Amino acid sequence: MVSLNKVREFLVKWFRGPLGIGEAREVFYSIGDPRRARVKVRRVFFVQGFELLLDQVIMPRFRSVNLFIGIGAVRPEYSLAAVTGEIDLGAEHLVYDTVQYDFDCKDDPELAVSRALEFARSLRERYQVDPLVYVTGCKGARLVIPLKKPTDYEGYVLLARSLIQPYRYTQIKCSGKPLVDPSMFNDAKHPSRPPFTYNVKDDCSANRNNKGHKGFAKPIEPRFGAEDFDWSMFNPLDPGEVTVYRIEVDMPRPKLLRPRPRATRGPKKPLPRSIEELAGSEAVPPCIRNIIETMVRSGDVDHYARLALVWYLKWVGFDKEQVIGFFAKHARDYNERVTRYQVEYAYGLRGARRNWLMPSCRRMKQHDLCLGCGWDRNPVTYTYARAHVPEEIRERFFEEIKRGKKEAVTR
Repeated sequence: MVSLNKVREFLVKWFRGPLGIGEAREVFYSIGDPRRARVKVRRVFFVQGFELLLDQVIMPRFRSVNLFIGIGAVRPEYSLAAVTGEIDLGAEHLVYDTVQYDFDCKDDPELAVSRALEFARSLRERYQVDPLVYVTGCKGARLVIPLKKPTDYEGYVLLARSLIQPYRYTQIKCSGKPLVDPSMFNDAKHPSRPPFTYNVKDDCSANRNNKGHKGFAKPIEPRFGAEDFDWSMFNPLDPGEVTVYRIEVDMPRPKLLRPRPRATRGPKKPLPRSIEELAGSEAVPPCIRNIIETMVRSGDVDHYARLALVWYLKWVGFDKEQVIGFFAKHARDYNERVTRYQVEYAYGLRGARRNWLMPSCRRMKQHDLCLGCGWDRNPVTYTYARAHVPEEIRERFFEEIKRGKKEAVTR
């Protein structure tokens, strides 16, 4: 039996956040299923007000209450106005000390949980951080990454997109919806159900051996009790370690790498000779740099991200043996026969023997592989504009584009 006093202490720590900037946050709660509840409240509380809310409302009805706490903390200069309702809370008023992902699958919660654990493992291997994964009590799991430095909403979205970019979790559909809730990318006030609280919904009884219409949100990696929790348990993520960003000192926030105009019209420098070194080259678009870095750090990226990387490498001058060697060195699931076939297929040497083009920026966006650098053409031409690539490769690339356009017109 979970001690309510220990849960109360935990919720106050959770409210304050890993950096102690949670002087005020938005809180939503409902008595019963929020879709039908007569009592549901959403407003901003100071931490003292939140403690009073816990004592007077939440804890006395603990098993029948849905509780959500905003991911973003209100900036100190706006706290009083937000609590008193003098301002309508927006992205410009918030600062973030965690990055969070919601993995949901109503028909198969175990799929959502397994993918969340898979993503957590990748993050540990890539950045030596300690994400928290907890089941949300009904449809899946939530993954929380504490940050070493706070960031604003723009930085939050850039970080969130960059970390998940090599995986297609937002493209996987379950129960007709994306496996990872995309609202985290477009809702600055995205609320989070904290661990050690109940998920009270009318359609929640069939999942996780729950009795009645409620599930219990609890940590599964690492496993701990409410009385054991402290944010110091987790190694946080330094946004500066995410290489596609630069971080400001005052209020650290990731910034996109933008194209730098060349000062002179001198000859362009060639690309690095090794694929690994491309991750540090400004001539390589952020989307490709991030895929390479993820593969080097964790040995695992999504299948389509791997294909995009192979096509990019093909059209900037790397031969198939270099590409196969890269995967042999870094891919955790490397199989020489399978890898060789897939790379040679992508190079047009197997199967349909098509001279496959690198997917456009529009296509990369559709597959959630774009990091929004603003190029909006093709990742290959991003490099053509910044580095020397053999002329015969460039000419062949543009000839294939022209041929594709002519075929489209004649159809």
